[in-house]
Amino acid sequence: MPVRYPYRIVLLIAALSGFSASFVQAGGVVRSALDRPDRPDPTLIAVGPTLGASFSHEHALSWGFAGSILFRPAAASEFLGPLYDWNTGLILEGEWRRLAPKRDLLTADVVLRRYAVDMRDGVIGTSLFVGAGGGLALIGYPVTTAAADATSSPRVTRGENLLGSLLFEVGYEHRPATNLVLISKVQWRNAIEKPFDYSHWSIHALVGIPVPW
Repeated sequence: MPVRYPYRIVLLIAALSGFSASFVQAGGVVRSALDRPDRPDPTLIAVGPTLGASFSHEHALSWGFAGSILFRPAAASEFLGPLYDWNTGLILEGEWRRLAPKRDLLTADVVLRRYAVDMRDGVIGTSLFVGAGGGLALIGYPVTTAAADATSSPRVTRGENLLGSLLFEVGYEHRPATNLVLISKVQWRNAIEKPFDYSHWSIHALVGIPVPW
């Protein structure tokens, strides 16, 4: 299972650094942890279907499935303090998608999500957002082994490659109650393993509830 992703990891670090740096307050001043809520809003787990396609290698429109763990700004600041000041959430997400017959993609990503509306001080709220992040993508594909002799048939087995992946998203998050979140978004994923290009766009519709911990 070859691993081909170093340059994408470098790009990811640069993209996330630029993404986050743009939200630092004027003068580079970051507020004290004392300004954060004493009890951060609950961490949420969201799941739902996805629909997407790419423009290469006959990867037609197909359904998938995604799940994510969402830390809104106050909860995200437990991992990285400045995220609260940047009004930015932290998302851990994964997706499985069938790309073509006997070809699929399984991903695991870390995403920073910047909200257009202040989502730091309350557990109920609605906002547009943009996000950027990335992680790893496991590509599954068929491998055909030639027949040993004229009386046998070629054997098809599963091959796998692990590569780096970047993603960008824009969407809408609606939290009508403390125990419910509705998320809709459009996402573009960059995932290239020459000569194959697994990059694709997808639409996600997720429903979430608080994590029971």
